[in-house]
Amino acid sequence: MKKLLFSTIFSIGVLCGVLSHAEEAASPFMFEDALDAVEEPIQLVSHASYDACEPCGRSCKPRPSGHFYGTAELPLLSLYANHGAGGSPTFASWFEDFDTQAALRLEAGYENAHGVGLRGRFFMFDTDGGAPNEYFDVRMYDLEATSGLKLRKWDFEGFGGVRWGSVDFSDENGSLGRDFDGFGLTLGAKARRCLTQRLGLNAGVRYSALYGKNETNGIQLDNVIVPVTELRLGVDYKRMLTRRVEMTAEVGYEHQLYSSLSVAPGIDPEDVDVALAGPVFSITLRR
Repeated sequence: MKKLLFSTIFSIGVLCGVLSHAEEAASPFMFEDALDAVEEPIQLVSHASYDACEPCGRSCKPRPSGHFYGTAELPLLSLYANHGAGGSPTFASWFEDFDTQAALRLEAGYENAHGVGLRGRFFMFDTDGGAPNEYFDVRMYDLEATSGLKLRKWDFEGFGGVRWGSVDFSDENGSLGRDFDGFGLTLGAKARRCLTQRLGLNAGVRYSALYGKNETNGIQLDNVIVPVTELRLGVDYKRMLTRRVEMTAEVGYEHQLYSSLSVAPGIDPEDVDVALAGPVFSITLRR
């Protein structure tokens, strides 16, 4: 609870700073901008297209065109487990208490003028527990197709693709390591709502099912499935750095759930569910 409370307070503090800066930067709408507020039909859009949040005149609307983009993210994640991670020494938990760890996520892609694109993603998380030989390490590689949809001040994005991932973790007493490698599909969606001139709220969900094998001390299990569910809420701030380059800064909170991790040769209820959760900070550049 202390880790969760600290992460939440830290995220709220950063969010307040972003909101304060955004309010100072905001300017009132002009009459010409009001003409742009006419209802528009639902349409596929590119992120480089005119943003309904931006109160600029017709002359500064960028023409829809394809663009490249890159994102770097710093998640600060704490580990939670259905069998516990730390606590009273009287009752055994799966892990000892893990400190909050910095993870890394990188993303790069291309999107055409109609909002259809392709991107690659990489995620890495490593940690060491409070006891020797305890660990939980994750690697995820995604290749996804994306499509954008705009409805008034709402922006929606749907995506789907393939994922390869590995999840390596120790058992309840740190004596054995378990290594899972799998490949499968991933599917998800994201929504964004304008709040002010440059500020917006966003929410996203991603689900993947990895099929592969699990190895433990020379024992191998085939046809193992590991479902992964990811949830995220955040607030973002957009501005043009140059006429061709747009920057998006975001602070949010994310939750990742790795379900039914096999602990062979034991059988359920010893299977373990592990969650990574905490604040995340990201910077995106589009050109």
